[in-house]
Amino acid sequence: MTDHMMGPDRRKSSVPRIAGYLGLLAMPGVWLALSYLVGVPERYLPTPGSVIAAIFNLSDVLALHTGVTVARLCVGFVVGSASGVLVGILLYKHIMLNEFLLPTFQAMRALPPIAAIPFFLLWFGFSETGKILLIIFGVSINLAIVSYQMLREKPEPYVYSLHAAGIE
Repeated sequence: MTDHMMGPDRRKSSVPRIAGYLGLLAMPGVWLALSYLVGVPERYLPTPGSVIAAIFNLSDVLALHTGVTVARLCVGFVVGSASGVLVGILLYKHIMLNEFLLPTFQAMRALPPIAAIPFFLLWFGFSETGKILLIIFGVSINLAIVSYQMLREKPEPYVYSLHAAGIE
């Protein structure tokens, strides 16, 4: 890897990489020290033992909720990806749609999806529909713009593939 490909932090840093790993390993030590040596009350900082016990007590519930969350993310990602690419193709193919929607999509892309959470909570409450639509929103806006830009500034080798797919 050349110097221009590495970030400025890696090139100029005199601290070895091992320091980062030591810092990561120090966090559980700080937790243990605060819990057992300093004696921070458990209502403020639970001990590692009580956290592990709670995980085992809730393992079936945690597995269920983890499965539901993963399913929600998969559905949102697949639908958001498909709709984002489709909108990107439509923006590329139709000039009027491009001029009408592209500025709005560019403005919405500048906002992080987490900023839309309060609006989705107001509109949909805590329903599964609102959660999935938020994921779709976050994925599709970005992919619509990226798909449009890729089609607009396509490299020469892809032109023939796009002609064969009927996009160009």
